[in-house]
Amino acid sequence: MDNLTRTERTHAVVANLIKSLSAQNPLLITIEDVRWADSIALGYLASMATVAGDCPAVLVMTSRIEGDPLDQSWRTAAAGASLMTIDLGPLRDAEANSMASGFDDANSRFVRHCIERADGNPLFLEQLLQGAEDAEEDSVSGSIQSLILARMDRTDAADREAL
Repeated sequence: MDNLTRTERTHAVVANLIKSLSAQNPLLITIEDVRWADSIALGYLASMATVAGDCPAVLVMTSRIEGDPLDQSWRTAAAGASLMTIDLGPLRDAEANSMASGFDDANSRFVRHCIERADGNPLFLEQLLQGAEDAEEDSVSGSIQSLILARMDRTDAADREAL
């Protein structure tokens, strides 16, 4: 089977799955971090968006404004599917405080430092607060990458090799 035929048939299988599953119960499909998708995955997402518009299904995709691949050519490939874009700004101070209130391992001075360092980025704030038990009060990581590297350093050799 040639590549084009294989791709078309795979798109058809995905479309049929969405139609059949949503016929039983309304369906919510979530795809995160679309900005990392390659052209093949974007093709599948476009066909999924088209199918979702014709049945009781909703396709929710997250991306960032920088590097968002859902450009005009993608929208054309989605064959006129109804699309809605919601741009989210950084967390406000009250929202960050509310989010941080769920983390009671860290003291308030440390939490405040984490909120300031995260600068409205919810993922960064969450990761900073989750690492609170391993951090010293005046030592708040400067980036998500440094948090991940520090966690990797604490894993055993076999797990680190697998990562």
